[in-house]
Amino acid sequence: MKEGEKNMDMKKITVVTVCYNAGDLMEATVRSVLGQTYPCLEYIIIDGGSTDGTPDIIRKYSDRISYWVSEPDKGIYDAMNKGIKAATGDYILFMNAGDAFASADVVENIAPALAGSTVVSGKWHRCYRSGVKKTSSPKAPEVMRREMPICHQATFVRADYHKANLFDTSFRFSADYDFFYRAWRRHEAFRYVDTVVADFREEEGASAENITASVMEREKAWKGEGKQPLRKLDLRCQVLRIKLVKILKKAIQK
Repeated sequence: MKEGEKNMDMKKITVVTVCYNAGDLMEATVRSVLGQTYPCLEYIIIDGGSTDGTPDIIRKYSDRISYWVSEPDKGIYDAMNKGIKAATGDYILFMNAGDAFASADVVENIAPALAGSTVVSGKWHRCYRSGVKKTSSPKAPEVMRREMPICHQATFVRADYHKANLFDTSFRFSADYDFFYRAWRRHEAFRYVDTVVADFREEEGASAENITASVMEREKAWKGEGKQPLRKLDLRCQVLRIKLVKILKKAIQK
């Protein structure tokens, strides 16, 4: 089989990066995506109209970027929806500024496992400013009832499903949870692979800085489902644990 014919049988993967004034983080992410060995990869960058030089970094690699735009948006989920609409691949993965693929052959290794599933998620590294890197694995889909069991940067979603189900921009922090929760409730096929997909900057991004608000916003995704009082209590317990951990960390650092 010729190389061109082989590529025609491959799933086309679209990687989307959304960013805003991320000049200090952007280049490493771009190089990580463009450094993938998988030949059928489309790269899209949605910049929110950065003024810190981020567009200059993007232009540096523009000949290898399938599509990019730098313009104001209505928030991160609006930007992500723009990326979904522009995608022409079979599967979409979001690799946002500051995050990176765990290795150059990640997409090549996972691509064969994508067919037949709506959501395919792998492991990820939680990367901290201290240099500590911890490996996390997806949890059972049923955990979706109370928390996010997967990492978005380590998750591939079938493009046609994503285009038909954009992120709900009325969410400030948890539209990704809402999206995956709805997919799970609809009995879409979830598959987990034993591969580390992404290096995720644990302490960066809106969800990290506003983690308690993000947790509480999950309640909105349930849309009046049963057992609300118990689930709301569980969310508040999660928030309490998060706050206690932060207090303990500060005490240890002192």
